[in-house]
Amino acid sequence: MDRAVDAVVERAFQRAAEQGLSAEQTTHVYTKAIDEATAPLVEGLLRRAPGMLRNRKRVRRGFERRLARRWAKALDLFEVVLEVAREAGSEFNSKYRAAAAAENDYLFETRLHARACATASEVHALLRTGHPEAAYARWRTLQELAVASGIVAQGGQHLAERYLLHEVVEQAADARAYQRHASALGYEELGEDELKRHEQARRAVVQRFGIGFERPYGWASSLFEPPHVPTFAELEEQANLARMRPWYRRASHGVHAGAKGGALVIHRRGPYRTLLTGPTNAFLADPGHGALICLNQVTTALLLQSRTGELEGASTRLLIAKALLQLTDLAGAAFLRAHQKLQADEARIWAADLSDAEMAMENSPSKDQRDYPPGE
Repeated sequence: MDRAVDAVVERAFQRAAEQGLSAEQTTHVYTKAIDEATAPLVEGLLRRAPGMLRNRKRVRRGFERRLARRWAKALDLFEVVLEVAREAGSEFNSKYRAAAAAENDYLFETRLHARACATASEVHALLRTGHPEAAYARWRTLQELAVASGIVAQGGQHLAERYLLHEVVEQAADARAYQRHASALGYEELGEDELKRHEQARRAVVQRFGIGFERPYGWASSLFEPPHVPTFAELEEQANLARMRPWYRRASHGVHAGAKGGALVIHRRGPYRTLLTGPTNAFLADPGHGALICLNQVTTALLLQSRTGELEGASTRLLIAKALLQLTDLAGAAFLRAHQKLQADEARIWAADLSDAEMAMENSPSKDQRDYPPGE
């Protein structure tokens, strides 16, 4: 592919040089040559695509089978915890939904547990396909859900209502952003009446709860002395989850486009440093165990801090919460064992490979050239 493009460029510049064209004319010839070469290049790529994709699918299937064998126990326990949490949430919803709706139970309606289950399912999918950085990113969301769940549960109905009504502020901001760029995107703009409804709703909740309510995390501003609006780090402190701040920052680097995020794609394997452009069988333990811890926290808040007046079934909810905690610990131990086994296996393999390389170097006429090539 590169050779074909280079040939096009070379011919274009050669033609321009032979004809003694000006810089502007050369640019025109070059642009025209690129335009003419694009269609054949795309056609060639599409012709080769089926074979390329078959090969990639074969490689991916083999990789995922090997990953599944190495991490089988941990991934299975992850799924066990997830299914128990889902079933607990489903039964809780079925049992109390009618009464919660009749009582306008805002705490019941936060939907935080459903989101946590869905996000944990995404983490599991990313782990079993070997995408730890993406799993970290989804763990970051789970940490935010755990913090919000803990704070809302502590604050009761008042804070739960504020949390739910903050959607009005976010929806108004979304509508303004959409309207600003709809034309450039080729989409139909919102009607003036719809924009007005969003703005009126936003003004109503801000008037009710105060100017700080329209800020990010403004729903939690009632926990602090006005006019202070909390940061997420302060909410972590409030929820007694500040100890996870280092991991939250680490996960954030992979979400954003900063230089530290770029450094995270550099992985050292043996003596080589590689740029990770796809899946890997390493580094799954921390996002896997961390995701389950957060899911456990959100599930516990649902079972033990919502519908607290319902004494019937309270012992069962407590039993499920304790079982989830033990299952999460077992999964964490399984993740750690798999991680340590992988480290030991790699150390042994690289030691053998380097020993062979050293022996070959000793028998080489140029013993002083001992630098190893970069990995692929």
